[in-house]
Amino acid sequence: MGVRIAMVGPWPPETSGIADYAADLAGQLEMRGVRVTRVNKADGMSADSALLESHDLVVYQMGNHASHHAWMLPLMAQVPGVIHLHDMVLHHLVAIALDRQGCLTPEKYAQTLRGWYPPRARNLAVAALESGLPVWAQESVVSMPLFEPVVRAATGVIVHSEFAAKALRASFPYIPVHVVPQRYTISGERRQRSLLGTICIMGSGEKNRRFDWIADALEQVNDELQHPLTVEVAGQLNPAVEQDIERVAKLGNIRLNLLGRVDDRLFDSVFSRADVLIAFRHPTMGETSAIVSKALQYGLPAVVSDQGWYAELPSCVHKIKASGDAPMALSKFLLGHLDRPDVFAAWAAECHAMAEYLVSGARQAARTYAGILAEAAAVARLRSRVADHLAAWKFDPDGILAGCVAGIDVQCGFPARTELGLAISAASRDAHKTLDEDETLAPSEPLPDGGFRCRLEVDLQGRSKVQKEVLELQVRIDNLSDVPYTSPRPSQPPDFGIFIGYHWHKKGESTAPDENPRTRLVEQVAPQGSSSQTMRVKVPKEAGDYDLIIDLVQEQVAWFRHKEGIPAVLAVSVDADQIFICPA
Repeated sequence: MGVRIAMVGPWPPETSGIADYAADLAGQLEMRGVRVTRVNKADGMSADSALLESHDLVVYQMGNHASHHAWMLPLMAQVPGVIHLHDMVLHHLVAIALDRQGCLTPEKYAQTLRGWYPPRARNLAVAALESGLPVWAQESVVSMPLFEPVVRAATGVIVHSEFAAKALRASFPYIPVHVVPQRYTISGERRQRSLLGTICIMGSGEKNRRFDWIADALEQVNDELQHPLTVEVAGQLNPAVEQDIERVAKLGNIRLNLLGRVDDRLFDSVFSRADVLIAFRHPTMGETSAIVSKALQYGLPAVVSDQGWYAELPSCVHKIKASGDAPMALSKFLLGHLDRPDVFAAWAAECHAMAEYLVSGARQAARTYAGILAEAAAVARLRSRVADHLAAWKFDPDGILAGCVAGIDVQCGFPARTELGLAISAASRDAHKTLDEDETLAPSEPLPDGGFRCRLEVDLQGRSKVQKEVLELQVRIDNLSDVPYTSPRPSQPPDFGIFIGYHWHKKGESTAPDENPRTRLVEQVAPQGSSSQTMRVKVPKEAGDYDLIIDLVQEQVAWFRHKEGIPAVLAVSVDADQIFICPA
């Protein structure tokens, strides 16, 4: 029997590109034995967690349009699953969700940002909110995407670009992130193109589609045209671009055709008669364009902005740097292909050939997607079995076994809020009905400003060389803040807990340092106090010179050195049979 998944998100007839993608994807997955239950907004608003939990896996198709996706947030918190993230920037979605709850106040907004962004960025964001020009209405939103509170409970993430994957992995190194190309089942006819006569611009006319750049470029080429150029605009236009549309309409050698919203039949006809698609995005929201993906599979030549997902498109796609020089670059490119039919025909032939490859790639993308779901479902079943056993055992939450099991989330890449973590927590509550009144629990939220002030030092105890695969180091922690540092009990999920961690960074290499298992604090480190404890560090197998960075981390929030902490750094030389250590 195939994997049974509940796919949650917008579905046709909703006018959403993600709805169209989900419908196409579901059909391809079902052809490969995956059983898909489609959960739309009406279903989700009335569904309880039991409906979703009856499946092997839940997949959330998540975008940044509040009307299509905000209703999914409570479900995702109740039943964590795999999130297919179509837009990296979710700031607008989160803000609207807060507003609908009556929580879009400076205090609640700052609380939402805390733990994900540094104090200066948070303060600027709150000031922008109070000024009436919030961050999500500015280009700077790409530096504060705010996908973190949405993604943090995911058991896995699927994206369409390395651009988005890099950002997600930096914030959540323990959540599996998969990159799957965006492909569609395309059956429309492709035609060879030999003359640039029609430009199409498709999709709703938001300001970041840069109609102003396109209008500037068309004004520059208007007087140079040897024959009229048709510009077709499909989609419902935003009032913000009306002035640019009017500028194009006044050009004598440009024939402007405003199509409004088009159905699938007209959509195909626009692609079939167009010679070039122009699809600018600046700033990019980390989004993937269904229009561009489909155009490429139709063999339609495309001009895009050179950033984000667009920068990763095949070489036949012409990319223009997203800057003030973009209109000039676009006009120069258009004139070069309008005046040289042979140059345009060669480019169009290259795009036509690429379309064959992309259409066949749709089948491979579906196979990859099905494989990811099968693997995720197997891990979910394992978690469930382990959780059931743990709950039944009622093990000692302070025992060795509990410590090992609680560390699975940290050591094996499981996210914190999983069935496993919840079962461990439930078993702990059952075994210990009450807690000692003087017991200090681990943090349940990100540390406040100033809470990351600390200094770590390592006592080498006179050693300069050792012959071990695992080092035992004595670490001194000086808490320079006004809050205590505490690790979760072994039976509790590690969310927001504070651990000791380490990175190895090989000197002379630019690759990001590897992460390693955490070490729990054996005792609370009081505010303005100090504590020492032993930690075990596994030595790299490859010989060479390394920096060993030992630091504190608040799980799901940040490494202390990225805030105001001072880590311990050791210079370590790994030889064939011995290890040399000294302060860096």
